[in-house]
Amino acid sequence: PSFIFSEYKIFGLAYYWFFLVSAFGAYFLGYFLFGTKRGYLKIIFAILLSTIIPILVGLKQIITLDFFYSNDTALPRLSTIFDHPNKFASYLFVILGIYLISYLAIRIKRKNSQSHALSLLPFIVLGLFFLFTFSRTSWIAFAIIVFIIAFLKKEIRFPATYLGSLMLFFSLFIGKVRDRIMGIFVREYGDTLSGRMETWNMALFEFKKNYWIGYGPGSFKEVIKTVSGTDIGNFYPHSDAVLFLLEGGIIGFFSYLIYLFSALYYAFSSYRHYPTQTENIIFAKREFSVDFKFLGFIPCLLFLVMIPYSFAEAPALDFIYLTYAWILLGSWLGLANKEKVVR
Repeated sequence: PSFIFSEYKIFGLAYYWFFLVSAFGAYFLGYFLFGTKRGYLKIIFAILLSTIIPILVGLKQIITLDFFYSNDTALPRLSTIFDHPNKFASYLFVILGIYLISYLAIRIKRKNSQSHALSLLPFIVLGLFFLFTFSRTSWIAFAIIVFIIAFLKKEIRFPATYLGSLMLFFSLFIGKVRDRIMGIFVREYGDTLSGRMETWNMALFEFKKNYWIGYGPGSFKEVIKTVSGTDIGNFYPHSDAVLFLLEGGIIGFFSYLIYLFSALYYAFSSYRHYPTQTENIIFAKREFSVDFKFLGFIPCLLFLVMIPYSFAEAPALDFIYLTYAWILLGSWLGLANKEKVVR
């Protein structure tokens, strides 16, 4: 109904077409074309290999000192091929989570022995890039990912706790990182969080005037401009929860939650019913020992983190996060269906 009455039909149609088609298109692509064990491994390795260009561009940024500077901070941030460091950070915490699970779940077999199929060096390099995106929301999201993985894998609980504490300790000696962390707890005029909260307050104030169906798809920016009385400023929602409340009202907001929780339900159900066993598979002409059950936790993890992340960021507007999560879910459910474990 909000679409019918929206003043922004063209933009709204384009946005929701992108939102739905990119998600479900990626899902069906994964399910029908990569819904096998080898297909699932192909998707994972393709996602990990997608880091090559961002890493090279990031190195060029560092060498040439061509950093991204936001209007609200003087921090030299890495953005590489993305238009904003926050999007690069969103991409990286997804990659780092996939990488960590893959490192623990996939081993390459050799004569009378086996070893991790992935090296930790790319993980460390990506971790350093991730640190210098200075995206606090993504830092917290990745910490949640590590906590969940450590909860599932007892053998990494001590290393994760020890290394995490060590990294936090040393990061406090890097002035800009320390200030960024402390900025979470200190409110100053013009800081990032204050700006977000101001936008959220305006959006929630307007939401109360049309709380059932909202103002229609694509209306967020124009509504906030009207309330603030200016065309100058950052009108990015930084929260899917606030975005869908304002544009779709209560109906749109709960539709978005159903969309997320439905994906999470199928991801978790198939993971829970998959047999716990290590399987040998020939992939890329090499023999691998793969814990597919643990590897199948990836889509569950991404949607599990996406739900709280949606309240502080806007992954629905993030093509990378959305596409990776859905194509992995489709591939995994296709694999699980062939193993007769989908419920």
